[in-house]
Amino acid sequence: MMYAEGTKRNHRSNLKQFLTFCVKFGKPVCPTNRETLMAFARLESATIAYGSIKNIFSSIKFLHKAMNEEFPDDDWQLESTLKAIKRELSGAANQTLPITPDILSKIYLFT
Repeated sequence: MMYAEGTKRNHRSNLKQFLTFCVKFGKPVCPTNRETLMAFARLESATIAYGSIKNIFSSIKFLHKAMNEEFPDDDWQLESTLKAIKRELSGAANQTLPITPDILSKIYLFT
């Protein structure tokens, strides 16, 4: 299969990041398991965005497909962990303060 140079660079960079994690913590690279992916996502969520984590997961899945290995992406616990990370990284919505009677009277007097 032919891939664009940018795609190849992304896969190399993403897999290098995952490989570094696996070597440092003594986790399996391929085939990997749900616990390894959840730990990786949790650790990386402290420094990178949710979309970047999903991009790395895509590269890890690509590696597993290339090696004819099962990738645990259809796992409830893994999906729940990713949803929690997404929620945590999104932050709270900016809510405006309510208009008080004092503010309304000032608006009325101003006009």
